[in-house]
Amino acid sequence: MKRRALLLAFVLGVAIGAAGILFLDMRMRATYRRVLQSNCLVEQDLLAARTARQGDQLHSMVYRWNAVDASSEEGFRIFRADPEIDNGFFLPFMLLGLRYIIAPVDPSGRGARVSEGLERGKLARALERIGASTTAEEQWRRAQDLLRRRTLEEVHRVVDAVLEIENSDVAKQAEVVALDRQSPPASGRR
Repeated sequence: MKRRALLLAFVLGVAIGAAGILFLDMRMRATYRRVLQSNCLVEQDLLAARTARQGDQLHSMVYRWNAVDASSEEGFRIFRADPEIDNGFFLPFMLLGLRYIIAPVDPSGRGARVSEGLERGKLARALERIGASTTAEEQWRRAQDLLRRRTLEEVHRVVDAVLEIENSDVAKQAEVVALDRQSPPASGRR
């Protein structure tokens, strides 16, 4: 009987301790998000000042814009309060499961390099549109290295295909769901 009582006390102590830690985690998520936001703002301000001193006004402007987005209610969504995340008691357990799902997906890092290469290519295309051809060329070269393509023409084709997908009707519907939190329009097909 004494052994059962000790075991029950131990299990009850572990359960109460785990619940306490989870409640503490729930209460501190918003604070942690604000700390990350502050770190982002400081980093972007410092980078903006450095690049301005170096004469790179385009990058300085981008860093300043990032700082505005990080501090604005209309800016980066990651810094906004989200009751589903902030009040999710079992979120740490879900994240733990997600961690083990994601971990083996890209052990070589190739997927991350391809993703960065595509993003740099899209940035290069946007830079060309505003007349920043020198900076665009630098981004095209970095995209070529990351994507491991032989020619810039290959990189242009890949990036243009991705941009075409971004402008498709399906991408626009996904945008409405993700950004505006609206249900997608009903399809006429059954």
